[in-house]
Amino acid sequence: MESRYFDRNRPDRDRILKRWGIPEYYPDFIVQEAHGVMMSDTSWIRFEGENLTWKEVNPGRPEE
Repeated sequence: MESRYFDRNRPDRDRILKRWGIPEYYPDFIVQEAHGVMMSDTSWIRFEGENLTWKEVNPGRPEE
């Protein structure tokens, strides 16, 4: 799972955490919020009970 969340030292880390409502850098919460999506590939994680599609988690989609 560690390879599926962003680097702890990323410059915009605090902005991302605030947007997601995560108070600190908690890798497990980050993976759940981002579904393990990375800009460099199309692999992602669908957690049990979710009905999400790639279209919904794709980081390239416009924000609503």
